[in-house]
Amino acid sequence: MSTPYPHLLAPLDLGFTTLRNRVLMGSMHTGLEDRNRHFPRLAAYFAERARGGVGLIVTGGFAPNIAGWVSPLAGELSTRRAARAHRIIPQAVHDEGGKIALQILHAGRYGYHPFNVAPSRVKSPITPFAPSALTADGVERQIRAFVRCAELAREAGYDGVEVMGSEGYLINQFLVTHTNQRQDDWGGPYENRMRFPVEIVRRVRAAVGPDFIIIYRLSMLDLIPDGQTWDEVVMLAKAIEAAGATLINTGIGWHEARVPTIVTSVPRAAFAWVTQKMKAEVTLPLCTTNRINTPEVAEQILADGMADMVSMARPFLADAQFVNKAAAGQGNRINTCIACNQACLDHSFQLKTASCLVNPYACHETLMVKTPARRAKRIAVVGAGPAGLACATTLAERGHAVTLYDGADEIGGPVARALLYHFALSQTVPTAQAEIIDKALKIAVGEGRYGAAARVFHPLVSKIPPSADLLWFAPDAVRLMLSTDDPTGAEAWFKLLQASALFQDDSRDLLVRMTPLVRLVGTMGLENEPRDLSVWWRSIAGEKDAARRAALLYALLDGLGEDVPLDAWQAMGPVIGHATAETVHPALWFRLLSVTDKVAAWTAEREARETAAESSAALDVAQVAPMGEPVREAQLGTTDVLPAPAVADETVLPPHRGEVILMVLAAIGDGGTARAQA
Repeated sequence: MSTPYPHLLAPLDLGFTTLRNRVLMGSMHTGLEDRNRHFPRLAAYFAERARGGVGLIVTGGFAPNIAGWVSPLAGELSTRRAARAHRIIPQAVHDEGGKIALQILHAGRYGYHPFNVAPSRVKSPITPFAPSALTADGVERQIRAFVRCAELAREAGYDGVEVMGSEGYLINQFLVTHTNQRQDDWGGPYENRMRFPVEIVRRVRAAVGPDFIIIYRLSMLDLIPDGQTWDEVVMLAKAIEAAGATLINTGIGWHEARVPTIVTSVPRAAFAWVTQKMKAEVTLPLCTTNRINTPEVAEQILADGMADMVSMARPFLADAQFVNKAAAGQGNRINTCIACNQACLDHSFQLKTASCLVNPYACHETLMVKTPARRAKRIAVVGAGPAGLACATTLAERGHAVTLYDGADEIGGPVARALLYHFALSQTVPTAQAEIIDKALKIAVGEGRYGAAARVFHPLVSKIPPSADLLWFAPDAVRLMLSTDDPTGAEAWFKLLQASALFQDDSRDLLVRMTPLVRLVGTMGLENEPRDLSVWWRSIAGEKDAARRAALLYALLDGLGEDVPLDAWQAMGPVIGHATAETVHPALWFRLLSVTDKVAAWTAEREARETAAESSAALDVAQVAPMGEPVREAQLGTTDVLPAPAVADETVLPPHRGEVILMVLAAIGDGGTARAQA
């Protein structure tokens, strides 16, 4: 059966075993790992995700010994008795056709208890307990604990283990001088500091044999001062591969890092680039992670060759059937994770059982069971707000015939809009506010309710200060910001556009996204102040790559639409002439052709103002008429494009079109005239 996600759903051959797809359910601590009595609930939770199609599940972290606890009495796997208690978990996953690996997590100085240890006695900024510095024998004991934990995981029935080497935990602490100040064989040069993880992987492989999955979670970006360099990360990755790992999973940032990595404001797949960079260094399958919450994003990552697998954690709290829905071509029905962290991470930090704000059944599969009704009934539910909708769908799932009533024309009710509004308001980062509003507006457009949503969100979005980041993260929210008759907000955005910082280096790409901004040209009186456009023209002309220069120019022209001031066309002459000297985007040629009438009108106006002598020397674009009518959009069609000229001093366009363009360029400025004469 064909699928819109062929790369995501393709099997992955690991040599001794095959994963049914490229989806890894990343490790999350749910609070069910810490007590054996909760293991039946944990097994049901994982079984539901395996039934939903996940290729490989990774459990929440289990400590290999007491020193490795994340918190007092946290989950630990260090005895055969504990291994027997675990068997229910992998068995439940295997019964659903899935595979599961246990994560071995040693917290090191992040341990929230007085027994924690670390390479050196350097206290963590996020815990109150200073760690004990490990002796050389102590280091060996920790390595043996990792190996013992892996052996017990295999004995319990797990398909593999993930060695947690990122996020600032013990292994990560050995790798950087910030936390490893040792002068023995485990400290000093990087070759010594990386011995700890390499020895763990090497000895685990020797203990568990060749047919057991070993995932190493590699910190590819530490995001802290004095973190690992890229060359050091590559050196470690190659050593981990040689030591016997099966997969390398991407880790991003220490827990104490100040750079956001998982919150709503982080763009989708923001860190996939670093996994792609590592693919050039090792031959092991690589898994990328962080802020991947739709099958479309995951598919694109794999299709672009950025990774071999995609890790998603919180999205499987939101919807256990994520993979099955994607495989069935129902990606639009996936209950999408909104990265709020309110019922997952926040609950974990409060020592509560994790769940999900958009799926309260998560981690409560054995407590909140939808059993078929003994006798089907006809039930009326009055009120189509969130509670009414949830009630109606649950009743229908149990077999009842449900009729839903509401006094409004739209479902969701005012509570839904208020929740979105207050959730956006609760975000302290303006970009996060704008992105939430942007999502709400996109949903509203799809449901034909943009007007109502715009009225709700405009008061909030109008208070968000202009920012170049918003052009990337929330273009629809920016459009709403500018949909006002009040010129005050538009003026702030216009000043932002004039700032040279927008056009430095790669920031010129912002121009491609600024269609809603350049439309405010008409509201800012640019026809009377064409010099205000000069920074845009200079910035575009300063782009050395011809194709990018043309793309930027076309984006600007497209944004200005039909409201381009005629004097602005004159100001653009040198830029257009410069751009057409080399290969440009075909759409630019069509755009030039589409404004011939406007240029002709401007030429006529100029002629009326000039003296007879000057006007006799001016080029009248109306002379184009004898060669035939200018090409129109209806003639070209929406998908047709004109051929781009070769990189040369002469055009290779057909004579009719080429002459039209040369006349346009001649009419709109000295740069264009010089080009026409050439």
